[in-house]
Amino acid sequence: MSTTEAPDALVEQVREVTACSMDEAKYYLSACANDVSAAVALFFEQAASTSTPSGSSAGAAAESLPVLDDEDEVRAPIAPVREQLILPEDDNFFASGSSSRLSRVTQRVKVHPLRDFAREGALMEEQLQATGVYADPNRIRRGRAAQMVVAGQAMALNRRSTTDTATSTSRLGDLFRPPTDILYSGSLTAAREFATKRQRWLLVNVQDENFQSQTLNRDVWSDKELKKLIRRQFTFWQVDNDTSEGRRFVAFYHCATLPYICVIDPRTGEEVWRSAEPKLENILPDLRQFLKEHRDFIQEDAPGTSKRSATYIDDDEVPDPEASCSSTASSKEMPKKRAKVLELTEEEQLELAIKNSINENGGGGGEGNQKNDSPDGASDNESLEEFDDEELKGVAAASFENHLGEAKTELTALKLRLLNAAGTDEMVQLRWPSDTKLQTLRLYISQTHKHIPQDGYKLICAFPRKFLEAEHNDSSLKELGLHPSANLHLTNADDQ
Repeated sequence: MSTTEAPDALVEQVREVTACSMDEAKYYLSACANDVSAAVALFFEQAASTSTPSGSSAGAAAESLPVLDDEDEVRAPIAPVREQLILPEDDNFFASGSSSRLSRVTQRVKVHPLRDFAREGALMEEQLQATGVYADPNRIRRGRAAQMVVAGQAMALNRRSTTDTATSTSRLGDLFRPPTDILYSGSLTAAREFATKRQRWLLVNVQDENFQSQTLNRDVWSDKELKKLIRRQFTFWQVDNDTSEGRRFVAFYHCATLPYICVIDPRTGEEVWRSAEPKLENILPDLRQFLKEHRDFIQEDAPGTSKRSATYIDDDEVPDPEASCSSTASSKEMPKKRAKVLELTEEEQLELAIKNSINENGGGGGEGNQKNDSPDGASDNESLEEFDDEELKGVAAASFENHLGEAKTELTALKLRLLNAAGTDEMVQLRWPSDTKLQTLRLYISQTHKHIPQDGYKLICAFPRKFLEAEHNDSSLKELGLHPSANLHLTNADDQ
């Protein structure tokens, strides 16, 4: 091997091992006297010593090297965001729909040629301001809306001509106007709270744009007898099916056909009755039958109770005037129904006070003359007659109460399940002293549920299962193991 070729061959050997450049290979070979092994060792020693570069060289190397994703790297947490999805006044059910449906519904404007909405709103606002009974949490917003309605009504009256067409339209608006004098103005939740405080059932009417719904306002809700019944026993809430409250009610209560009329327990929201055929000849008798079957609207924490504490007034059971006078004369021996007086309207209370003063002053004959002169004389004395009827019911029901126990501070809660006169299940809740005899319960059943034969039924305690026979009549509720609470089933003796 010649001396000129040896360095080139050695350079290639060093480059094959170290993969360095030709100048670097020549540099290491010259430093190691052309010793390939020493040059390779020197190269790797210097490479190890310079493995930690300086700041500037490290930055340049980092820029030249590609960035690789590290799977073990933990990313920074996402900053928390607090937002309110639905405002309290928004409709949760309505907000869950699709955007296309929302846009279609929000653009809909209700137009009905038979009704004057501006006049309806103005009349309702006047009634609310005059009575102050129906409270609404959104009072400021309602006040502004009422002002806008009144302003719109004034503009409409200024533009209205005095032609026969305008007169007929106004008459149609009055004819098909909703019964604003008995309606509750507010949401369903507010109506339930109001009915619960007044201890009344909630009567609901869902209206549609069809003509049958409008005839309800014209024929059914304008009936005087029905209005009297609703004022005393119900809280009436009417809603259109194309509003947010109406859509939610139709969806939750499965209103198959419209118009829809039902009665709701305001304490639980349960539908306890619905009208199969909403017509005048059906609704009034059906509501009276409903009140007969659900006479009591008592609070759960009421001290002692039975069906006697009902607030029901049967309007179609009008007693004889002579019997009414005799019951009034013997009113000193009967408990006064002060709670019923509070449920009357101001006009009815004033009329009742005048009649009572006439009776006290010996003006019975004048009352009879007034009755004959009045076109509807039967309704003039309706309040007194109905109160006397309630007092008679109270005296009849007091017989079993005379046998209640003396332990007023230790009450037993009884839930009695039985079949009412219509053949449907009925639950009666009683809170009696624990030392009350079982015979008192049987006496209560015979007086308040006369359709049940006295000896044709059996009393069964659900848990622990026990048959309450005739030999247990002299035992108290506590001795029979029914204290502090028990579920009793009344069954037909033939079914056992």
